Amino acid sequence: MTVNGQAVSADLIGTNVQDGERGVQRLTYVGVPIRSGPNTISFLGQQLRVSRVGATARIVVTPLQLSADGSSPIRLKMQTFDAFGQVTEQPSLTLTTNLEPLTPDSNPGESGHQLKLLNGEGVLELQPQSAPTTLRLSVLHDAQQTSYTYDLRPDQSRVGVGLISVTAGLDGPFSVQSSLSWKAQAYYEGPLAGGKLYLAADKDGLPRDENTLLRSPVYGDASTESVPLQGLDPLAFTYDHPSFRADYRRSALPIEVLPLGEELTALTVSSKGPTRVSGFVALVPEDRVSNLPLPLGGLRVVHLPDQNISEGSDTLELVTLERGTGKELKRQTLLRNTDYVLDYRSGVITLARALDHVDLNLNEQELRASYRRQDPLASRQPAYGAQLTTSGRHYTAGVAAVNIDHTLTLGARAAYDNGTTQASTLLAYSGGVQVSADLSSKPTARQSFGAKLRYQDGTYQGLGRFNDGLSVTATATTRLTERVSTVIDAEYHRTPQTATPVGAAPSATLPATTPNSQASQGGSITARADYQFAPFRAGLGGKYAFGDQYGLGLVGSAGYHQGRVDIDVTHTQPISGNLNATTDLSTTFRVARNVNLGFTDKLTWGVGHAAALTLDTMIGNVNYAAAYELPSASGQGNRARFSVQTTLPLGPRLSLGVRGSALYSLQDQAGELGAGADLNYKTDRLSATLGSDVSSTAKGFGVVVRGGLTGSLGEHLTLSADGLLERGQGKSGQRLSLGYAYRQRSLVSLGYARYTSGTLAAIPELSAGLSAEYRQPAWAVRGSLDTRSLLNDAGSTTWQAGVGATAYLTPWLGLGAWGRMIGQPASGVSALGYGVEGSVRALPGTWLSAGYNFKGFEGLPSAGSYTKRGLYLRLDLTVDETLGGKR
Repeated sequence: MTVNGQAVSADLIGTNVQDGERGVQRLTYVGVPIRSGPNTISFLGQQLRVSRVGATARIVVTPLQLSADGSSPIRLKMQTFDAFGQVTEQPSLTLTTNLEPLTPDSNPGESGHQLKLLNGEGVLELQPQSAPTTLRLSVLHDAQQTSYTYDLRPDQSRVGVGLISVTAGLDGPFSVQSSLSWKAQAYYEGPLAGGKLYLAADKDGLPRDENTLLRSPVYGDASTESVPLQGLDPLAFTYDHPSFRADYRRSALPIEVLPLGEELTALTVSSKGPTRVSGFVALVPEDRVSNLPLPLGGLRVVHLPDQNISEGSDTLELVTLERGTGKELKRQTLLRNTDYVLDYRSGVITLARALDHVDLNLNEQELRASYRRQDPLASRQPAYGAQLTTSGRHYTAGVAAVNIDHTLTLGARAAYDNGTTQASTLLAYSGGVQVSADLSSKPTARQSFGAKLRYQDGTYQGLGRFNDGLSVTATATTRLTERVSTVIDAEYHRTPQTATPVGAAPSATLPATTPNSQASQGGSITARADYQFAPFRAGLGGKYAFGDQYGLGLVGSAGYHQGRVDIDVTHTQPISGNLNATTDLSTTFRVARNVNLGFTDKLTWGVGHAAALTLDTMIGNVNYAAAYELPSASGQGNRARFSVQTTLPLGPRLSLGVRGSALYSLQDQAGELGAGADLNYKTDRLSATLGSDVSSTAKGFGVVVRGGLTGSLGEHLTLSADGLLERGQGKSGQRLSLGYAYRQRSLVSLGYARYTSGTLAAIPELSAGLSAEYRQPAWAVRGSLDTRSLLNDAGSTTWQAGVGATAYLTPWLGLGAWGRMIGQPASGVSALGYGVEGSVRALPGTWLSAGYNFKGFEGLPSAGSYTKRGLYLRLDLTVDETLGGKR
């Protein structure tokens, strides 16, 4: 017998059964070498073809539903195949998306979101989207991450609703200014000229994302909320066409050539296709803080320099800057109520995880904030920009011009990637020239090289500034034999005095990681030979430096690579000149299938050192709302109030996150040390977190503790608590919130208590609220009680109570009554108001109301209520998309 032309050894015969009467012999072979894919078995002139399924070599993602209709889940089918196109039996796939998944995690005990596969196939469902957007999906396989991008298209449905309410007070002389009030709101989405229009309008301002630091923390259900159309003005829209898209709303600007991350209310237009034209025009408020660097001290609480921030105006970005040059490597916009929460009154930002000055590669990190302080419509200045880009299979290129804050920046960018060679370059001009270029290539399995160029004039004032001067680096690695390889590094720099990026946040000045503020010029060449004797590696070489730092040095390296552990250390020892001795250590330990614990340390002897400790997944850390959601509590709300960043599952219900960094300068005798740990515990009825950070800086020792829990006690009752504490480094504050929600068919009740003091409060206060409603098909009664006490004013305690009732005697006739009272015990001041109202439905969607308030009332506002004394009339008109008989 042969398999694929190769004879099978008789030693593999396991059994030999002979039937002498029939003259039949039966041989059973054990351990026959069958390869993956098709195989041909030959025996006595007969052939049999069999196939063996191999390991997964290809993942196919097929969109099933990409319509953004607001109700249908986004659906993607995922299949796994081996190298010969056969379906594999892989049990699951690890993935992340920028949209919230609805498909449950099939293995919470493993890092990342796990999609269950059956017979090599699974369907991923994502949260429905109410407006067109871009879906980004990443799939991890064999430590390689594959990215997919899909445009969610609008459907052809038509939905519209509009409300106009006009109230006329008839008590006393009538005047339009004092006696007449009105409000108008509208929303529409529907097909228009081959595309689809989404439009929202509100006379009193468009809605914003929920402020989770106000009112009730839980509502007794797991509903979600999104507000895609937001902006400064009373009107916002999106028009999505197969060939272009136009928006007037608050969003990221359609400029990729130049680093422009701030979200603004702007008119934007972008074409679609491989060649794209895009642009924006905006009236930007002058009373605005833009791109403000915030000091990172290793704590998850960050204080803005301002209080009373305009609600919904904030943009927070994490910017990674290249070590030594300050060039922007990455800009990530943090998501409000997901990655951070901002208390608009106090200006306190609470992050889901603490941020350090350096990342694992010891590149510097900055947190940059943009926001408004006062009336956004008081004074506005024009800003505009345009961009042209084109892309192909392996390349992208584009040019752009942006004028913002009275500064014009021109830029051109190009990138190339064919799998073995990656190259990119950016040229910008704004009063001076800025140039950056990157190249990396691995033309063969034995060779790789890379180079970087950075240059900026001292007169450059445009977007994306980095350090002035010139910096060039290059590296080349060649494997001479299976055991011997060579590494050559070269660098040259010429920097003027004070080469610090504009807007750099205050931090410890570390010559080991940041350039000196004095003018410098020089370069170096390092050559090293490495010898591999698995699992170890050893190397020896030399370094020649010239310029301000000069001399010769001896370079030694060692490494260990086996299983889950990777360790590399390189040391440079000067033997002449004024070189500094340096030691670089890099360690990676795979603590789980998709999770790495990394530690990096760069020590410049006699000068200082920088170190970072991270626990990261191979596919990125994503904080999904599903990790906090309960049947009676929204995952969005819980995540906003007490989320933490965890990476390593300790079991199906518990996960852990750790981080740390250390910076120290011997010259300045100053350093920074930060560390933190987070825990997340989740069951079907309980979601709980606890996180803590410690930091030691020149300001002293600081600690922050954040935690919370929400639990469902039975089918109807939900309890929640969350807290935040900061101590040290000149700060002392605490914030505590308690809440409950009781919800059943006829009775709904919500309650909360909130305490803030110290540096976490604009004004230290204690507030509480209680509300309830009992509803039947034809009538309902409701009541509420709210209190507020300013802790610095013993006599400030104020309370307000309210009751109301509504009854519909017929489908077209309704009666209502209300009463409210407000009081301040210390001053003895109180006020009472009450009234009645009747409503008649004159036409479908049209109600006429008449009411009389026996006593007027002025207290905490209540939506839709007229509380002035005397007689009033109100007209409420509601229309929808069926107006005119069309739908």
